[in-house]
Amino acid sequence: MIRSIVWSKIIFIVNSWLRLVFSPKSICLYNLIILFILFILFSFQFFSQTKKEKIEQNIITLHKKKFDWLISKQYDSLAALFGENVEYIHSNGWIENKTEIIADLKSGKLNYKRVDISEAKVRLSKNVAILTGKGVFFVTMDNKDLEIKLLYSEIYIKEKGKWLLTHRH
Repeated sequence: MIRSIVWSKIIFIVNSWLRLVFSPKSICLYNLIILFILFILFSFQFFSQTKKEKIEQNIITLHKKKFDWLISKQYDSLAALFGENVEYIHSNGWIENKTEIIADLKSGKLNYKRVDISEAKVRLSKNVAILTGKGVFFVTMDNKDLEIKLLYSEIYIKEKGKWLLTHRH
């Protein structure tokens, strides 16, 4: 609301100034300048993201990449994403640390086939990002195909300029 009031005042001031500068004969040029200024102003308003929104979007992107890495078995990328003390709690109550997660993926004990994310939302607090999500997980565990509908949460902590997954439940 306040943004629109500020923009309307800016437009009024620019409009008044341009009316003083341009004579009625050059009204066409005047209209083009007004349209150009309006385009620029509204572009900034509608296309600019706050720093917080950019971080939230980066966390969601990282979160989605994690599932791609699980499916495509990119163990190095996963290891780099997981914090040293990551705690990964599965829907059945099974808890794994970083070493166990990677070992079970490599052994084939747990195999991610597909993940369909239907919701993902991030809350930020300084260097902590809490992601809550909803999705359907298509996995094979101990040679059994499973389709698991989950609500889940992930906690990312920024360490040395890098976001690391430290908890998933």
